[in-house]
Amino acid sequence: SWDEVINLASDEDAEARIVTHNPRDPHSWELDLGPIECDFAQDIEADGRKWTVVVNDVDRFHPSLSD
Repeated sequence: SWDEVINLASDEDAEARIVTHNPRDPHSWELDLGPIECDFAQDIEADGRKWTVVVNDVDRFHPSLSD
């Protein structure tokens, strides 16, 4: 679920990051390295930015995903 992804991204042992940008500004790309705060989306969306969360090695935390 989405909540599980965000919880994992907020874990200090997980390698996570957020990529954000303002669609009206081609030079607005930003990268923030984790751990990620669980309520990050409210601040980002309030500014009109788009975002994506990337979490590496999810199968380390959920071994069933590596099958």
